[in-house]
Amino acid sequence: MKKSKKSGISLIVLVITIIVIIILAVAVILTIANNNPIENAKQAVKANDEATLKEAAKVAQAQWYTEKQLKKTTKNVGTYVEEVLENQGFKAEDIAKVAATEDGVSLVTIPKGFKHVSVLDSEGNETSTGSKGYVIEDITDTDTKGNQFVWVPVNNISSFVREDGYIEEKLQNEVSSGKATEPYSGASQGEINEYKAMKESVQKYGGFYIGRYEASDNGSGVAQSKANQPSWTSIIWGNSMTDLSGGAVEKSRAVYSVASGTKEKDPVSTLIYGVQW
Repeated sequence: MKKSKKSGISLIVLVITIIVIIILAVAVILTIANNNPIENAKQAVKANDEATLKEAAKVAQAQWYTEKQLKKTTKNVGTYVEEVLENQGFKAEDIAKVAATEDGVSLVTIPKGFKHVSVLDSEGNETSTGSKGYVIEDITDTDTKGNQFVWVPVNNISSFVREDGYIEEKLQNEVSSGKATEPYSGASQGEINEYKAMKESVQKYGGFYIGRYEASDNGSGVAQSKANQPSWTSIIWGNSMTDLSGGAVEKSRAVYSVASGTKEKDPVSTLIYGVQW
């Protein structure tokens, strides 16, 4: 009887041990699934590589500035930085992410649903480098597929200000004279919020995208930015200055609309502001 009892206890202990092992195994699997260490490792490597790339670009930009002051180079900053990074062994696709200006250096951010595409330089040769212009294309299976945009770097937000311009060869000094602001004083709260969101985005990402081509109609009243399409010449601003529906303002916002709870890197479109122009 004692022997039988001891075997019974051993069997219970074995069952409990197996259950505990199963629980631990499930916990480990769930932890791995939630944390995704492989993906996290990839992201960490990517972040480290981008940090290294940006730091190298900053050093090259500083070298360019020094040599420019000493009149040892006549190259523009984009070309200079690009050549330095190339000599240091960085890949062409990584170099293309660098947006170097006299104000500093930033890395181009690609919105969700887009990819970087090569373009033709002034001599008709295909290039993917940043100094020739960074172009992205919509690759989503929607009406916006094929839209192309060009990156405009803004490495110093303090220089992101609207300037006076000319109309019919006459200087318009509304900005410097204080007669005009952006957003304009009569703007609705929605327009003011849109402007602020745009400027915050420019500061966060170090730039913005502008349509590569003139806006055209896809045939269904939807604006697009695609090659070899007739430009949309009859579009109005809006029904009035207070009713912006039915015109360019509304249609530009509709291309990549501002959805509630917009996620990180989701594209958002607006009519271009004077400060961006």
